[in-house]
Amino acid sequence: MFSTHAKLLGQLASARAVGTYERKLAALTKADLLIIDDFSLKPMRSGQDEDFHDIIADRYERRPTIITSNLDFWAWNEAFHNKLLGAATLDRISPSNWANFCPSEAVLVLPLRGALVMSSGQDSGQIGREK
Repeated sequence: MFSTHAKLLGQLASARAVGTYERKLAALTKADLLIIDDFSLKPMRSGQDEDFHDIIADRYERRPTIITSNLDFWAWNEAFHNKLLGAATLDRISPSNWANFCPSEAVLVLPLRGALVMSSGQDSGQIGREK
């Protein structure tokens, strides 16, 4: 499943408004692979950081997730209104293992637990992979 970060959060807000939030979250949790493009390209509104945390927490160590961003990973916490929640979310996707890669080479994504983080910020020559 592929979606931009902003579109995904908009879909969750719409689902919450019509009472189908839990069903939408379950579908996102069960997706074999979730690719979230352009993390924080548009600022998260209040409450959206909670929705994003729900997605990451429910998928943590269950299903692979790819998150792309133009921000350096270490600046991602600034996207969260609730800094404690941001820290908890990022802890689940923090790159405990870094593998260098060449951006011009193909990157093969294997079924990983946790999240694969690709950032084109200042650390653009690295992929983070959570165990």
